[in-house]
Amino acid sequence: YRVKLCSLSQYEHPDFEFDFLDQDVICGDIPRISKGPILKELKRNKIWLSDIGSDCPKIDMLIGSDIYGKILTGLVKQLKGGLTAVNTKLGLAVRDYNISDLWNLETIGILDAQHNLTKAAEEEIAHEQFLNSLNRNEEGRYCVGLPWLGNDQQLPDNRFVAERRLFSVTRKLNSLNKYGDYDQVFRDWIGEGVIEMVPDNELNFKGHYLPHHPVFKPDSATTKIRPVFDASCKVNRSPSLNDCLFKGPNLIEEIPSILLRFREKCIGVTSDIRRAFLQIELKKEDRDFLRFLWWEKDNVVKLFRHNRVVFGVTSSPFLLGAVIRFHLFQVPTEQRVIAQKLDRSFYIDNCVTSVDNEEELENFIKYSTEILAEAKMDLQSTFENPVPVLGIIWDRKDDNLSISIKDVSVSERLSKREILSVTQAIFDPLGFLAPVLLPAKLLLQQIWEIKSDWDTPLPEEIKVKFLKWFENLQILTDLKIPRRIGFGDKSSWSLHVFCDSSQQAYATVIFLRCEYDGKIFVSFVSAKSRVAPLKKLTIPRLELMACVLGVRLSNYLTEALSLSDIPKYFWTDSTTALFWIKRNDQWGTFVGNRVREICSVTKVNQWSYVPGQSNPADLPSRGCSPLQFSKLAWWEGPVWLKGPPNSWPKLEIKPDEALISSERRKGTNLSVQINSNAYPNESKWYKRFSKLTKIVRVLGWVKRFIRNCQNL
Repeated sequence: YRVKLCSLSQYEHPDFEFDFLDQDVICGDIPRISKGPILKELKRNKIWLSDIGSDCPKIDMLIGSDIYGKILTGLVKQLKGGLTAVNTKLGLAVRDYNISDLWNLETIGILDAQHNLTKAAEEEIAHEQFLNSLNRNEEGRYCVGLPWLGNDQQLPDNRFVAERRLFSVTRKLNSLNKYGDYDQVFRDWIGEGVIEMVPDNELNFKGHYLPHHPVFKPDSATTKIRPVFDASCKVNRSPSLNDCLFKGPNLIEEIPSILLRFREKCIGVTSDIRRAFLQIELKKEDRDFLRFLWWEKDNVVKLFRHNRVVFGVTSSPFLLGAVIRFHLFQVPTEQRVIAQKLDRSFYIDNCVTSVDNEEELENFIKYSTEILAEAKMDLQSTFENPVPVLGIIWDRKDDNLSISIKDVSVSERLSKREILSVTQAIFDPLGFLAPVLLPAKLLLQQIWEIKSDWDTPLPEEIKVKFLKWFENLQILTDLKIPRRIGFGDKSSWSLHVFCDSSQQAYATVIFLRCEYDGKIFVSFVSAKSRVAPLKKLTIPRLELMACVLGVRLSNYLTEALSLSDIPKYFWTDSTTALFWIKRNDQWGTFVGNRVREICSVTKVNQWSYVPGQSNPADLPSRGCSPLQFSKLAWWEGPVWLKGPPNSWPKLEIKPDEALISSERRKGTNLSVQINSNAYPNESKWYKRFSKLTKIVRVLGWVKRFIRNCQNL
């Protein structure tokens, strides 16, 4: 049917039409929302839901996510308790990250863990706000507005907190004899237009204050002291500025793909935008929410405010990235190739990539500098050696990479908190050290299983195991991993994915094989290991999970390096898992679901057998100590991979048919849908409850009451 929906909200929106399907019953009854703090918060904000109370109207229409995104207006209101009111063309809709607090989606027959307002929809709203506020001033500098979630009116007056923090910071600076250096930063900013003093006639305007403190960087050649602003500062239970702003996507997820492209070609390239956040102007309406306090020369506290994007505000990386991307899409056609390369190379203000030769390097530096200069951004190259690249250390001279490990220490009262701190000190996004980190992961799983408190001393057995692993940890800083992985034309490349498991973990490791100039190069690309679930699984099932992990990592690498056209080989030493994948059979639920995922993106002839002793994924599935690992050349790959394909391993053993057949589907599973509307005369007492656990508890008390009465 073609259905016309008329706007019911308080805002004027045009009517719109969509295609809908008709059926007798759209969904079953939805339990009413139990009274509590959720309803009180909605009532306080004058938000009324249609399904509150015992007389809940029937569901007339079920709107899918494809339509939901089109009826959003862009207005969002953040409420207390994690609730968010999202305005649509049909009125307000309420969402919560824990949506089961309102109702369980199982009751309407939808088993979907996604939030009502998806992450993509949130980003779309924020991007729309960004585009609506974006403009350029007379000198060509971009100007943006803060991406509000719709609740700036909830920001409290926090000047007293900012004053208290100001006095504390001032005492600290004076004790370190750094007050003059810190003060000079603000004087320089005033001269550059980065900040301004709030005019006397605007002192009483509504605003919000950001406490600040110094960060010292003695090793920096340019900025040895820098103010950092605290936009997460809260007053009682009121929201902070960061709570009221759209955060943007998780940028940490972009690091592995950028590092992969950094390793892809002959010459590595790193640069950054000088003082990137300060190159973007803020619209005037938002500046009073970025006030701060500092001293005037007569020792009087004065009110200042930011004119540019602020380091420390949660939305600043999103705004910087959005401005850069928007600007890159505006370049002339002749610069489009460079702009596209830049678009895939930025992590916040760091540009990290690689090129094939010196000529391409010169062109990239020339045009990328010119493109960003038009946005008043100064892209500057880094020439120090070694240089940190997104958490990895790059030795330019030898063109090798190494892992940076913070100098951490542990106490005699070893606790869960300390072990977690040590393991988090090793940043290894590509899995270079996957075999070494596995023992620590296994210990953490063991600690969680015994439910140890964060600061309670651990059992002696766990202490001994951890200290044995920890004592040689610093050896890993001496490991050198070749940066470059790609040689020659991509037509001669092939990707080799190895999968394996033990009883404790399952893992995958991927190598790139290149034929170039009469030689064969095999390079480590990436690896991942996962601790096996606490619920024990058979080894063949874990081997199959390793195959799934390998397929997922392969898909990620294929997208990051644009490798969709090169051959891919998948290797496992489990004949059982191999035949589950290769045979078109009716497997049970566990095996069937994973085989379907594997076969949806790979072909069965891509899967091959490799003997266990030749499988490099064996190491990250079992783990080893730092000392053992330092004596291995794990990232060089198996020796046979450097030979011709006709010398590669072949399956020469018979599979265990009984083990394979044990996972065949037994019988037929029937699914029955029971609709409560089929029994209209039956008492619907259960609609009084929103949770099954409450029904069980009440029925238990009723049954106990009946039994006690019978015994009187």
